[in-house]
Amino acid sequence: MKGTDVTVSDGRTISLDLLAASDMITHFHEVIRRLWLEKREISSVIEEVLAKNPDITIVMDEIGYGVVPMSAEDREYRELVGHTGQLLASQAEAVYRVVCGIGTRIK
Repeated sequence: MKGTDVTVSDGRTISLDLLAASDMITHFHEVIRRLWLEKREISSVIEEVLAKNPDITIVMDEIGYGVVPMSAEDREYRELVGHTGQLLASQAEAVYRVVCGIGTRIK
């Protein structure tokens, strides 16, 4: 993408109606949280975004490690992020896992 402008959006602040307009969305787990809180069908939103922008890059934190949350709502959100990550990975051309700044291609 040398010499081109790249639109990077933050999942914490981007308008949910403008998801497909970005080249990259960081903090996508926060997009999932916002859609979940609004009771929107997450897989439908993802399908729409990917149909409009199949080359989008999505970056999200792995929140499934560590201590299991005590509240049922937090556990549900954690599971939802994991399942959504699997959905995204299944449709992605490439998937990278980055730990301590070191990326490993897993797909």
